[in-house]
Amino acid sequence: MTSTDPSTTPGTPTPDTPTGERGAGAELARAASELEALADAYDDCTRSLETMEATVDSLLDDRSTRVLVLDADRRVTAVSRGMAALLGGEPVLGRRAATLVPPTWTGLDAALDTLTVDEGWRELPVGDAGERLCVRRATDDDRNAIYVLRYEDADA
Repeated sequence: MTSTDPSTTPGTPTPDTPTGERGAGAELARAASELEALADAYDDCTRSLETMEATVDSLLDDRSTRVLVLDADRRVTAVSRGMAALLGGEPVLGRRAATLVPPTWTGLDAALDTLTVDEGWRELPVGDAGERLCVRRATDDDRNAIYVLRYEDADA
């Protein structure tokens, strides 16, 4: 017995099956639309990243700001002009913080070992004139940890 129902005839396209040029054209149009949406999302992300980079660059360029940003290995990934001057003006990017900071900054390693994201800023006294080092963990991921160190004079 032969069926006359096209949906059960082998090789007969169903409404869900793309056929010929019409199906290929529709699939190409859908793919182009998805690609355009992805390109728009990429452009939005790029603009956001550029804005963030410009903001960070402006903050780090301020000589009154004394900040170090460290990665999980406690290597310097960013430094403000003010902190660079405080540390003697040597190149510091990529170097371990322990090799750069003054000997009066005792307790820094112990503080970084125990900081949590939820804690916020922790203050460490440094020097004899009431200066302090404020340290903060900016990320919770141990592998990609980011630490921020901010130096403040006694009058700040």
